[in-house]
Amino acid sequence: MMTTSTSLQAGLLDLLASQWAGIGLTIDVSARPAYVVDPEALILATAELADLDPRLADTSQDWIADYGWYVNHRRLDRMRRARGPQTAGTFDSSQGLRQPRGRDREMDFGSPAMMLLRLRGLVGVNARAELLLRLASTTSPQTVAALAHWSVYSKQNTAEAVGFLVDAGVAAAARIGNRDEIQLVPENAPAWFRPGGQLPPVTQWATVLPVLAEVARSTELGPTLGRVSAQVALRSMMRTAAERLAGTEWPVPDLRPGRDVGDALDRWHVSLTDRLAEVLRFQVR
Repeated sequence: MMTTSTSLQAGLLDLLASQWAGIGLTIDVSARPAYVVDPEALILATAELADLDPRLADTSQDWIADYGWYVNHRRLDRMRRARGPQTAGTFDSSQGLRQPRGRDREMDFGSPAMMLLRLRGLVGVNARAELLLRLASTTSPQTVAALAHWSVYSKQNTAEAVGFLVDAGVAAAARIGNRDEIQLVPENAPAWFRPGGQLPPVTQWATVLPVLAEVARSTELGPTLGRVSAQVALRSMMRTAAERLAGTEWPVPDLRPGRDVGDALDRWHVSLTDRLAEVLRFQVR
């Protein structure tokens, strides 16, 4: 387990560094993401893994100091609370973020990684940016509940944001049974944002990164796996992670009855590490 966990941790830290470089942090990486970066998910994952890469955690504060007004603090706190008590002392956005000091350097808002931040520049730092991104990244109609889950906003905030988008003609809502189904109206969206145009790949990083961070920590359970309580805790973590990753492009653990939990974890680590390597190859050099 130690070897597979170490490889997973290294791959995850490489991913975080690449994403920070993609949104403008001056850091030595070989390439930058060719997909959309979620800044709140990135900030929280970096803070959770700060002891594994203290320099990255500290350097990321430089970006926040320059561009913190693009960070949605309310959304960040919702993500942190959703992670549960294990991260309660890890990060507090009211204390852990410096106040923006001003634009010391320019960011390339035309790069793929910057799509969400570019949308925030267009519609503000609110739910409308995430909802536009989600609606443009799928051809399937979305309910308010599905959009709220994907974007990590409350259903009330999501419904209000949908209303604004519908009023603006950028989205359309159709009543199907007892619920509204929402879709983007491409012809009313900015040309650079239309599906099939320049829209880069979109991943639900708000779901994926917390799972990766937690799984990367699973090496800490290694010495105790001989205990029934540790195996039960590990299986529970893996089951919850599998539920959260369902519907994403990320591998889930094999939890068939009778499967040794340590072996299942090792194999899952390998699958996740391979997937991380695939993502890291999808970059702009």
